[in-house]
Amino acid sequence: MGELKSLPLMSGSVELEQVEPVLYRSIIHCSGVLGDGKIRQRAREEVDDFTDSENLADFVGVRLAYKAFSSLPQHQRRLTLVGLNMSAERLFFIGHCFRSCSQVNNLAPQYAPYRSRCIVPLMNMPEFSNAFGCTAGEPMNPREKCRFWA
Repeated sequence: MGELKSLPLMSGSVELEQVEPVLYRSIIHCSGVLGDGKIRQRAREEVDDFTDSENLADFVGVRLAYKAFSSLPQHQRRLTLVGLNMSAERLFFIGHCFRSCSQVNNLAPQYAPYRSRCIVPLMNMPEFSNAFGCTAGEPMNPREKCRFWA
């Protein structure tokens, strides 16, 4: 259910203009059902298109950042901080959520809470589950994940 394959369409093409809204709605639906929806249910948040587009940006942003991280040479991906017994990969994911640590949820109402902006993209990344050894079916490693590209 949660996998959407990349589409080989040219930017500006008629096909892309017709597919973009459908793809966008599919991505938003998937993230709402398989991730953010669980958190929203607990928080009883109101959601609108702006919130959904911000959530999508969080999903895409962490994926792109991880892709850049994983493209580093192996010797750079092995660097760690002195005194921390933690891999660079784990530190990458912690860094993604670090901004949330000191924030009280005082964002404007159209934004999702910091907690969900941290957790939801990561719970849909197999790389996160692998880095932290999350068992399949645990909250941070749901069996169904949203995937927007292969």
